[in-house]
Amino acid sequence: MKTESSLLYFKAAGLCVFLIFSLVFSMLAGTEKIPAGDFFPALINYNPEDIYSVILFKIRLPRTLTAAVCGLLLGGTGAILQGFFRNPLADSGVLGLSSGAALGGVIGSTLISTSIGQYTFGGISTISLSAFAGALFCAIILLFFSRSGRKGNGTTLILAGTAISAIFTGLTSYILLLNTRELYKMFMWTLGSFNGKGWNDFFFILPAAFAAIGIMIFLSFRLDILISGEEKAVSLGMNLKTTTSLVLIAGSLGTAAAVCGGGIIGFIGLTAPHITRRIFSSRHRILVPLSMITGSILILVSDSLSRIIAPPSEIPLGIITSLTGAPVFIWILLSYQRKDKYGN
Repeated sequence: MKTESSLLYFKAAGLCVFLIFSLVFSMLAGTEKIPAGDFFPALINYNPEDIYSVILFKIRLPRTLTAAVCGLLLGGTGAILQGFFRNPLADSGVLGLSSGAALGGVIGSTLISTSIGQYTFGGISTISLSAFAGALFCAIILLFFSRSGRKGNGTTLILAGTAISAIFTGLTSYILLLNTRELYKMFMWTLGSFNGKGWNDFFFILPAAFAAIGIMIFLSFRLDILISGEEKAVSLGMNLKTTTSLVLIAGSLGTAAAVCGGGIIGFIGLTAPHITRRIFSSRHRILVPLSMITGSILILVSDSLSRIIAPPSEIPLGIITSLTGAPVFIWILLSYQRKDKYGN
């Protein structure tokens, strides 16, 4: 038992080291090459007359931190949703949160931007703000279903999320058909990107990110009880409706902040918990925080690759995550067919 714990700590420490390397790699990646010898001096001592220092502080550092936080949120959201619904395919898309964010983004691009401008509230894009509001609006609807159902029925929520997703997707398509000039811009936004993200974007998502991460960590202990069944959880004193509400609040805040930070990014919420589960543990008190770190690494590496594959152009982040995440996810599913490890 002691050896197993020591091995787990060792692997977790290795994951943290990998995260640090991913952060550095993200700040080095780009069209403008920063010599390794100038990187740390430019990063430690900001000099407005030093081009490397300006690039790091004004462009790459806020972009890297925003990407890292979004990865934490997507990885953690996937872990708690998969654990709560006991469904290895659960993520924000299953509950319609991503569709709500997409609808909000389209409304912000086609309706709000034309009346108040493209940027507002400290330079934050109206698309990002509207996407944030769209995901939260979807969560409010789901909270209504969770409160009206018995024991916070997970099946009811998934069915409600599927219906909401279909409705929101239909409304998104209809609005875009009426505003065809926005098609390309919104298509690129749905592919995800951290290009142009600055300190305003980072600090805007930070409060929601802190709240979501705190709730996820709190939920990780409850999910270890819930995994044995609702009846046993209730017998141990767990309030299922409160837990359901916390799951939806954390999932919606996490999804909304991640979409606001980088657009709609697929597969991170699905693959990060599965990778973490196979390498580390299925216990949620370990799985949830380490899934956050794994998600952050996946986002950082993908964002770095998007900048260096075809310079000076950037490949949309969603293309990278789809091309790399989908094969990994298929491999994980095939592995589960051979030996089911979910929840064990």
